[in-house]
Order: sequence, then C-alpha cells, then structure tokens
Amino acid sequence: MRLDEYVYKEGYTESRSKAQDIILAGCVFVNGVKVTAKAQKIKDTDNIEVIQNIKYVSRAGDKLEKAFSVFDISVENKICLDIGASTGGFTDCLLRYGAKKVYALDVGHNQLVYKLRSDSRVVSIEDFNAKDIKREMFNDEIPSVVVSDVSFISVSKIAPVIFKELNDLEFWVSLIKPQFEAERGDVSKGGIIKDDILRDKIVNNAIDRITNSGFKEIDRTVSPIKGSKGNIEYLAHFVI
Repeated sequence: MRLDEYVYKEGYTESRSKAQDIILAGCVFVNGVKVTAKAQKIKDTDNIEVIQNIKYVSRAGDKLEKAFSVFDISVENKICLDIGASTGGFTDCLLRYGAKKVYALDVGHNQLVYKLRSDSRVVSIEDFNAKDIKREMFNDEIPSVVVSDVSFISVSKIAPVIFKELNDLEFWVSLIKPQFEAERGDVSKGGIIKDDILRDKIVNNAIDRITNSGFKEIDRTVSPIKGSKGNIEYLAHFVI
C-alpha cells in the first residue's frame, strides 16, 4: 500500500490529496524516520506515526463541538442523523460525544472518510437528497437528534421534511451559512458577505423561515471557524 493511501484510509485526513500534503509537510514517520515521499510503499509490519494537531477528520467537527459547549445538549447513547455529512466532521464529533449510531447522509458519493465508513456505529447514506427523507428509511432506529451542514441551498429547504418525518425529534443543530441563505444580489463577486448588518438580516431571515416550518429556535452562536472563503457562519439550536 502507498503511504498516502494508508494515511487517508486510516482517517488522518479527509482526502488523499490532504494526506499527500501532510506527508510533504514532514508530519509522517515510518519506523521512526520522517518520510516525505507520498508514493512510498509500506508493509503491514511498518510502524506509521502521524504527527499533527487534528482532532476530527475535518474542521467541521470543531465547528459542531462548539455547540456542545454553548448549547444545553447531549447525544450520549442517542441515534443521530448528520445531513450533509461530506467527509464526516460532524459525524466524528457526534461519535466522540457518545452517539450510539449516526446516519451520515449526503447528496454526494464516496466522500465519507474510510475510518468512519468502516465504523459499525455509522450508516453511510450516499447520493441522497435530504428533501427525500422518509421516517420509514430508518426502520426502528429513528434519529432523535439531527445535525446539518448543507451548502449551495438554504438550510430552510430541509426544515419542512425534518419537521414532518422526525416530529418527535429532541433537537436539531444546524450550521447556518449566510452566503447560501442570501439573495443573489447580496453576495459579492468573491462570495463573501462583509456587511455585518446585512449578514445579521440574512441569518435572521433564514431562522424565520425555519421557525415558520414549525421549529422553535433555542439559541445561536457564531461558528469558531469561518467558511472556506472566509465567511462568518453560525450554529443554531432548534427544537419542535
């Protein structure tokens, strides 16, 4: 097996290209020796050590972790649904906070890191639009907690189906991304919303659309990490 393949499959990075990046950065050691050749072949008997300060499989996990420190929530021994799971940052965070099971749902394909795909507590649901969620698809293990991190659509678009199909939900924590909640004319060419007043208005409007679907907002907080283009994002806590 190639070294970059091993680093990715073991869940140290969210993609093979990221694995190559940390190898080139000198963060990977084979049998105690620093290796910067991404294609180096390794054996089962080799001791691989990855030195990096990454807690979750993606930085999304650090975003969700703030919800546990700010909101009065717990996922201990609960069944959860992660909408927009992508590589699995939210899923990883849920498991670390004691989730019994996580349905990792995404409209994309083959994005969830190997470490999570191979975890018996994780059910990967790929190529699936969240607006098509049905209660029956979960059989007798209905999620009592939902977390979401969706892009390129308003999160309010998935609120009605969550309310309808999971109406005994304990809580829903969602990342609110103003750049995807805004009207087209409100977003600059670079995709960044710099005006604080405009951003607040966009977020408030998004929250209003969600509460109009039947949810009650409990709290919200600024995400500890900005979006990939530098946008300020928010975490919101809802109940039915």
